Amino acid sequence: MPRESKIPKDKIKSFLVSQREKLEEQRRLKEEIKKSQETRVDRLKERIKNLSDAEDIMINIIEIFNETELIPDQGKYYTFIYNAKTTLNRDYEGVRDFDKVYYDQHPLVAVFRIYKWGFEGLNFHWKKVRRYTWEEVAGSLHIVRPDEIDYMRSVEYMKPIKYRVNK
Repeated sequence: MPRESKIPKDKIKSFLVSQREKLEEQRRLKEEIKKSQETRVDRLKERIKNLSDAEDIMINIIEIFNETELIPDQGKYYTFIYNAKTTLNRDYEGVRDFDKVYYDQHPLVAVFRIYKWGFEGLNFHWKKVRRYTWEEVAGSLHIVRPDEIDYMRSVEYMKPIKYRVNK
């Protein structure tokens, strides 16, 4: 015959409730740890997996890659919004038809040189060295870390815009 417990029934119930609460808290903490270890690239992949519009993708990049600088450092990677104003006084060697001249509104750049007027760097979308003036950078430069650059190069968010030509 089973022995009757010396612990009152109301105490047994509260013990079980407290154990359940502890387990729930442990699960919550594990989930928080997992979420905090999720990389920016992981979050971006999840958010853009069903997107195809460059503008929508760039909005998500800006939200996730929220570590920013106003002035770039030589040798670092950045993405940003760029709004070129004109082709006047720009050097386009060999360009005969300015209707075919575009700029990338969402460049992904490795910065090479910094000048008073702006900076120069390799645009990964164009695979060319390009120049960017301070006044045409809209907002901040969003830092892309070295361990993120390979993935960012695979994201199709380039937005080619035709220059407005002042003749």
